[in-house]
Amino acid sequence: MRDLADAGSPPDHALLMELGPEPAGPLAARVIGAWGIQDPGNLGAILRSAAAFGFQEALLGPGCADPFHPKALRGSMGAVFLLPLRRVETLAPDAGHWFALDGGPGSIPMAEADLSEPLRLLVGNEGHGWQGVDLPGGVQRLAIPIQGVESLNAAVAAGIACFETARRNA
Repeated sequence: MRDLADAGSPPDHALLMELGPEPAGPLAARVIGAWGIQDPGNLGAILRSAAAFGFQEALLGPGCADPFHPKALRGSMGAVFLLPLRRVETLAPDAGHWFALDGGPGSIPMAEADLSEPLRLLVGNEGHGWQGVDLPGGVQRLAIPIQGVESLNAAVAAGIACFETARRNA
């Protein structure tokens, strides 16, 4: 295992599994979307938070890290195997509530957002988020109120939004 793993303390065992087909058809009631998340550890942490707070599916957009990269698997603590993963190239909003986490101009504060199901929560690239991206109609920009810093890490922002969704829909 030391020759195969890039970890300082490689595990004693390995898991070999066959993955089923990606989901097709309508989206689940609570969906997390990752767009351009480049760091596999961040992607794993996003999937972990989503699974922990009741999200049932993940959309992986263009430029997204491999969810099965060793760092993504470590960051997800196995949650990557709990959520069906659907790779998509473009956003095709359905009748759900679509939000892109973005504290920039035109975003609505999280406290004012309707986070009821069906919910589609999107997290943008770590460096530039959704700046310069023309989001399709029906996708609202969603702000998490912060003080004293310019922005939050993408995985941290996703965790906060997933928690708030679970809290409101409990």
